[in-house]
Amino acid sequence: MTLGYFSLMKLSWYVFYLFFYTKRYLMKKAAFLFTIISILFLLTGCPYESDYSIDDQPNTPVDSTLLGAWMGVDFPQIGDEFIYKVFVFNQNEYLVEVIDNKNKESEREFYRAFISNIKGTRIINLQLISGNYDFIFLKYRLEEGILYMSWLNDLYFKDQKVNASDDIQKLIEVNADKVDLFDIENQIKLFRFIEDK
Repeated sequence: MTLGYFSLMKLSWYVFYLFFYTKRYLMKKAAFLFTIISILFLLTGCPYESDYSIDDQPNTPVDSTLLGAWMGVDFPQIGDEFIYKVFVFNQNEYLVEVIDNKNKESEREFYRAFISNIKGTRIINLQLISGNYDFIFLKYRLEEGILYMSWLNDLYFKDQKVNASDDIQKLIEVNADKVDLFDIENQIKLFRFIEDK
């Protein structure tokens, strides 16, 4: 399992304190710290982004349990102050509107989304509508009113040649047994948000 962002930061600060608190051998310690941090970042996955979606065309019917407004329960790394409104766009696609809850007059972002199903794993293909943006992929499940989403790690993809949707599907299928294929440690948790009338 990959180390989370906060785990990395805690470990980095600990190493910094341990090795830099004394002034002796400063250059050696700096080189050591740089090496440790570099290794840790290599071991930590980032969200995989692709020019291609998992399916060429959306073909999974809309999951009505995703519809409505959602807000972050516990977003690792940053406090999540956004509202995510999920609408039906057509029978297989969603429109996702992202609103800054602190400043509702600010510019809103709109995303295209649809579901792919690979070996029973339901994955959201998500793409910002304005501009030429890549897809990111989020495995999701709904449990006791909480929507859990984990991004697809780039660990198994960054050195692979991907020229079509089929390539992404095959890479996910080949690595389906890997515990860290999706970043569970830093999963996003959302709850249903009911706006004041």
